[in-house]
Amino acid sequence: MFIKISGKNIERTQLLLVVGWLILIVSLFYDPISTYLTQPDRLFGPSSGDLCFQFQGECQPFITYGLGPRIFWGMIIPLIIISLLTFGHELWRSVCPLSFLSQIPRKLGIQRKYIIHKNSWLGRNHYYLQFALLFIGLNIRLLLINSDRLLLGLFLLLTIFCAIIVGFLWDGKTFCNYFCPFACVEYIFSEPSGVFQLETDTKKVLPMSQSACRKWKKMVAKLVIVLVVNPIVLISIQKHPIGLKLSNQIEH
Repeated sequence: MFIKISGKNIERTQLLLVVGWLILIVSLFYDPISTYLTQPDRLFGPSSGDLCFQFQGECQPFITYGLGPRIFWGMIIPLIIISLLTFGHELWRSVCPLSFLSQIPRKLGIQRKYIIHKNSWLGRNHYYLQFALLFIGLNIRLLLINSDRLLLGLFLLLTIFCAIIVGFLWDGKTFCNYFCPFACVEYIFSEPSGVFQLETDTKKVLPMSQSACRKWKKMVAKLVIVLVVNPIVLISIQKHPIGLKLSNQIEH
């Protein structure tokens, strides 16, 4: 669906998302706007007329807070997951800000262009590495950066730095394919394909068309979900005359 979009429009969208992401990171270190919006009786502040709220029998005063972490964890991350479920990995991989930032060394002409071979250790074990990085990142979020603006900003800057270093050392989208921990999330939410991902992203010669294969994958996935979640359906099918007829045909 998105293959027909020109490369210039994709780069413009990526650049727009990168600028928005950098503004969000800056707001994690300095954000006078959130202080104003989260005051009592403001847009994102408490509407209570009291100057404090009861907590464990004590009156705690209302304090302002930064909107950056809530925007990142409560809006940006869910929107990315929804895009994966709806349009598959094709859309997100085309506009991912980290993918754009990792290609800065290539655009500046300073990329080392090392190639990762499929038989190398990283080529054979990159799934384990990505899952390990995802596990570490989730634990860091729960223990340190979930609501701490400063640590979240430093964590995002470190992630950008790592993406640029990988893009400097290796050729192509090595960070996206071999290092990015979010690739594990893509595999889970975008397989076998997104809801509106109708066109293929490969042109390999197969005995069956890629679209037909994906239709079969969707049918098999839905069938497995139905049979696992609701086994009563399987029993009812077996008792139905049509189901008995089909089972007899399969046996013969």
